[in-house]
Amino acid sequence: MENQAFYLSHLADRLNSINAVRKVGSNPIWHIAASAFAIKDQSRLSKVQDHVLRQAAQNPDSIYLRYDENPHEWEIKGCWENISPSLWKIPTEIDLIQLRVDFLYCGGWQIFAGGSPPQTAEVNLFQDAPAQIIQVMAQYSTQMIIESFFDDLEWALALNPNFLR
Repeated sequence: MENQAFYLSHLADRLNSINAVRKVGSNPIWHIAASAFAIKDQSRLSKVQDHVLRQAAQNPDSIYLRYDENPHEWEIKGCWENISPSLWKIPTEIDLIQLRVDFLYCGGWQIFAGGSPPQTAEVNLFQDAPAQIIQVMAQYSTQMIIESFFDDLEWALALNPNFLR
């Protein structure tokens, strides 16, 4: 857990240092929006998003995807375990950055890293109060939630404060 706390704390520090990334109050919740990045700086947005996905992949045995699309129907390789309707355990061999390119590019998805995910859609990082988001994360020992809006141009990220140092 100490190693994961280091990675999550490093991610929080990096997000706080990027002017185009907006933190939600004093909570470990950020909004990462394409509109905040200059047109000429869209590659920087992609780099930030890739960094977030790499940090989520630090815990490959417990990464889950909530998405209305079925990875089997899209012929995404790997042994995808269906946990509940629209909730999948991401196979450990999946590269999250490539998954975003091949499958998640339309947005409208959530990735849960560490712990277990809520069995139903109990949390919306764009709409719910920060206290509610943190409560759900604590309930399921989820370390990180990434949510992509339906165009994949705006993301929200929440880190469980219990896993930060």
